[in-house]
Amino acid sequence: MALPYEMFTAGYAATILTGTVAGLIFFVGLKNIKRGIILLNVRRNWILLMILTALPLLLLLESRLTIMPDNDAQTLRNVSWMLEHGGDLIRYLQNRIESSIITDFFIFIYVWVFTFLIFFTPIYLLVKNDTVLFKKYSFAVILNYLILLPFYLFLPVSVTSYAPETMLKPLLYIDTNWGMLVTSMDPLDNDFPSGHISILLTTLLIMASSYHHRKYTHFVMWGLIAITFAILYLGIHWIMDVIGGIALAVVAVLIVMNTKLLDIRFPKLRLRSAEEMPSESSDELEDRRAENLDSSSPADQIRRFFRRI
Repeated sequence: MALPYEMFTAGYAATILTGTVAGLIFFVGLKNIKRGIILLNVRRNWILLMILTALPLLLLLESRLTIMPDNDAQTLRNVSWMLEHGGDLIRYLQNRIESSIITDFFIFIYVWVFTFLIFFTPIYLLVKNDTVLFKKYSFAVILNYLILLPFYLFLPVSVTSYAPETMLKPLLYIDTNWGMLVTSMDPLDNDFPSGHISILLTTLLIMASSYHHRKYTHFVMWGLIAITFAILYLGIHWIMDVIGGIALAVVAVLIVMNTKLLDIRFPKLRLRSAEEMPSESSDELEDRRAENLDSSSPADQIRRFFRRI
């Protein structure tokens, strides 16, 4: 028996909160969760936390705040172009592997895992007391949203099942509860670039720049891979949306890593990196010293990440 939509939504929110607590215990460790450190970091970084929370809501509201003439005609032209450049791959995935079990699994990955990652990551960094990486992450994600917004306003691209001639299946949107949850918030024309890809890849590259978050970095990496497949298979994004999201993430990380944003200081606040914490083994210290011989440029950080995995 299907749950009522209201009960389903409440359960969804509860599982995100439960997952956050479980994630902190798994990735940080119960004995390393210090209430005083958490409260101090939240109090000193509440502005960035508020911005990180508000920006996704702004993107959800943009379709209601802006009225563009001939929007449907422009969207259809954009969709036709996207169909010509990669539509066959999506059709191939759906025709070859579609099944109810696979569809339900990737719907969960798309709707639950992505939401968990974008809310959990800043909390994780503050609980870990890594305020340096938290600041890098915050500025990079904010930059993502600032670049995404004009694209979504002036270059509407709808989901792959927007027009019947695409012959692609809206596997996510025909689901009773998950589809209703998404369509109640998503205008379905915020496709290019893919914010799911750009924000998760940005998170991955930022986390990969620190040796001390290896376990969580691998989790984000597998989440990104799964979500990339999900958005194509479920009929949400086009191939070009994914490529655009990758480009946006790289640009955002390069800009943040090559500016003096981290020189901003709050009164009486000493930014601390997890790399300063004396909890390393001798082997880890030796590995990190070897890494520090390399340049600290973003390109070197990205290269070191792929060498580690």
